[in-house]
Amino acid sequence: MTRLTALALVLAALTACGTVDDATIPVPEPPPVPTMSAPDSAPEPVTAAPAATAMPELTMYVAKDLIGMSAADLRLARNTLFARHGRAFQSEDLQAHFGGMDWYTVDDAYSDDRLTDAEKAQVALIASFEGEHNPTEKYEFTGTPRIVFPDAASAVVVPSDDMYEGMIDPVNYSTHGSWVMTWSGPRPFDQTTASDVALYRLDYDNATVVEAIEGVLF
Repeated sequence: MTRLTALALVLAALTACGTVDDATIPVPEPPPVPTMSAPDSAPEPVTAAPAATAMPELTMYVAKDLIGMSAADLRLARNTLFARHGRAFQSEDLQAHFGGMDWYTVDDAYSDDRLTDAEKAQVALIASFEGEHNPTEKYEFTGTPRIVFPDAASAVVVPSDDMYEGMIDPVNYSTHGSWVMTWSGPRPFDQTTASDVALYRLDYDNATVVEAIEGVLF
């Protein structure tokens, strides 16, 4: 009997005895194939939101808006119109103020000609409320109306030149640059109690009334 034949007989005998069960022979499972995930991508850099650089909107003042403004606020309002176009300021405080604004950039080619007509009108209006004047030094300003300033507290507004001022009740007034504001009611001015409020722009060189705004409402 050959060796191969003998091995076959042994296997057959083992199978007949039930000692070998194909179902019980563990079949090793193949090792799991590791999945390769995509490497984490580098995070997007987080940058701070840029500072606001938008040019401020042009504020269109009217005369009554400027009545309660301080001399410092009037100065800033007027020079903001120039700063919008890149003007460099010789005054250190103005340069420091506007230099802290994100929208402000000095333009070496700046010229006042860059201002629009509306901006030039605003500059002139604001400037007319700056400075100090004493209308009693002139006493009388001719025009329509004619205004007489007998003292530092009262004024007489005469609607026409042919009416004697003694017939007109005096009103209170306050000065604001080349403007005066008149009103009826107690002093100091209180917009809740004052009546007949009017604004008059005076030409101190020629002692004339050059503009009248009556019936002012706050």
